[in-house]
Amino acid sequence: MLDKINRYAHGFVAVPVICACSEAGVFELLSQKKSLKLEEIVEHLAANSGAIYVT
Repeated sequence: MLDKINRYAHGFVAVPVICACSEAGVFELLSQKKSLKLEEIVEHLAANSGAIYVT
């Protein structure tokens, strides 16, 4: 049962993040170019680098 609850919890986090990325144009930008540096994404989307940095 805990496994099912954890799966649903991951979905609650993933869906809003995916929607926000879609609305901001992240997926469109990535589909146009194969490789981008963080600075290029930040500049093109006028984004906050701290909010989109993934290690």
